[in-house]
Amino acid sequence: MKLNERVAIITEENMSRLSYLYGEMDIGDLSRIVNNHIKVAIDEIEEDNLKTKVQNCAECDFMKKYEYNKKIYYCDHVDRIDDMGKLGVDKLPKTSPVWCPLREKVNE
Repeated sequence: MKLNERVAIITEENMSRLSYLYGEMDIGDLSRIVNNHIKVAIDEIEEDNLKTKVQNCAECDFMKKYEYNKKIYYCDHVDRIDDMGKLGVDKLPKTSPVWCPLREKVNE
């Protein structure tokens, strides 16, 4: 979920409701309360992003490259299911292949 889908605009109605919950506030109090709520929303968004992160071969220590007329990218992880471990020729895939042994571990 994006931040702009989670943050409310401070309207007169919201101010009245906040005043009812927290008592009369000045702008400093309002700023502190709103910033705390925004911080919580950002923390939740960052947690969601970590849960849905997909393994990226370009960032992986097991990705190796050799050049034989072309750039050949392969996975050097010992637990890979694919015997060849070939990832691509001249470019890497945007996400890791389904046989990647680290693919599931990223979301744990």
